[in-house]
Amino acid sequence: MSEWIDLSNAWLSTRRETLAVLEEVAETKLSRTVTERPGWTLRHSVTFLAALDAEVLQLAAGEELSAWDLRRLRGEAMFAAQYLRMRDLLPHLADTAQRVEDFMADNEPDDIGLIVVAIAGKLAEAKTILGIIKEANQ
Repeated sequence: MSEWIDLSNAWLSTRRETLAVLEEVAETKLSRTVTERPGWTLRHSVTFLAALDAEVLQLAAGEELSAWDLRRLRGEAMFAAQYLRMRDLLPHLADTAQRVEDFMADNEPDDIGLIVVAIAGKLAEAKTILGIIKEANQ
């Protein structure tokens, strides 16, 4: 199995587990402060998943992002999800994850070295958010 397929499967597995855990989170818990990121609530962490999906999609497409482009991409993705109620937030996050899944399944890049490293970093962030969600839901 290629490194790309392994990474794709790891991303999908993490995002699917996150969505399953989120289904058990009460809407009222989204306002809880999370200690891992000062000033952030659980909602900020959850909506950051949409930003990570957007970033992974850009990286998988081989598009380099300047620091400015990255901030804009994150801001737009988080803003699109920030004010959604849980009943709308879950499908939104499932949709952003599905777009990444579809793209990664259909488009293995020729030169994956740096892309794999960058996406692995995003995967680590997604796993951290999964842990934050699990902790907040206890």
